[in-house]
Amino acid sequence: MKRAFTLIELLVVIAIIAILAALLLPALARAKSSGTAAACLNNNRQLLIAWNNFSGDNDDHIVYASAWYHPGFLYGGGDNLKYEPTVDASWCASQYIGPNKPPKDWIEVSALFYYLSNNMGVFRCPEDKHFGEAKEKGWPERMRSYSINLYAGGWSGWPLRGDQMWTIYRQQSDFRDPANRFVLLDMDDESINAGNFRVDMAGWPNNSKAYQFRQDWPASWHNNGCTFSFADGHAERKRWQHDDTLRVGFNPHEGEGIKASPGNPDIAWMQERATRPHVGWDQLNWVYNPYTGAIMQKPWPWWGYWRMPSEQTIPGLPWTE
Repeated sequence: MKRAFTLIELLVVIAIIAILAALLLPALARAKSSGTAAACLNNNRQLLIAWNNFSGDNDDHIVYASAWYHPGFLYGGGDNLKYEPTVDASWCASQYIGPNKPPKDWIEVSALFYYLSNNMGVFRCPEDKHFGEAKEKGWPERMRSYSINLYAGGWSGWPLRGDQMWTIYRQQSDFRDPANRFVLLDMDDESINAGNFRVDMAGWPNNSKAYQFRQDWPASWHNNGCTFSFADGHAERKRWQHDDTLRVGFNPHEGEGIKASPGNPDIAWMQERATRPHVGWDQLNWVYNPYTGAIMQKPWPWWGYWRMPSEQTIPGLPWTE
């Protein structure tokens, strides 16, 4: 007599295999995510080494977190300069939101590109496979997954308008607690734009009702977490706890891009590691730069916090009060 499986037995086996697969697939996905997180952690460390090497070659100055590099931007009234002179000391000039590809890729004008042996791959997290609005509209592919803490370098060395009460770290020696000041992080693909990541400090240190995001969201690729590297040289992964951190939920580039998130422990965590109050800020004379949105002290002889080789003393700052 021939022996064979009955239909019921076969269905039971298939059901068992399906159950086992359902149990194993999430574990495999987590394992894969852990692998890409390790690669991302290594990228952060390499970028931070480059960040440190730059300051070692430039009298302790750290790279600017942002500057404008755009073919339509004119500085100083001349045809030879179509960018902020601080671009040469910027980590990543300009932004990725827009249809026009620049004369050079943003990464190629990064002050750190040379220190990374011109390796573009280091600027990209292997788990960052989404291009958001740029992909939908056919804009140039985004090659960067990381951004620098705005307060670590500033926009051409200065705070954005409204942040002048917070410290901008401009030299390695400015970091009094480098193990608790982050430099680089993975940035959410829907909100990444300029080279900086701005932690909104509203509510620090003890008013959690005022917590909010402002245009910039951290990534949540690595098992709902994000990679951070710090001024002392170490890197670590942070797992997010709040739904507002995990899901942007709206277009962060519309208007001010503000989303209130009261009581969000993730914002509290980032605030503690972003910056500290700038003592005496209210005694300084601030002037607004409409080209960049930054605000700086007046008078100041250069565009950025330190003079660039191509920059001459500015006879009059071309800004409005």
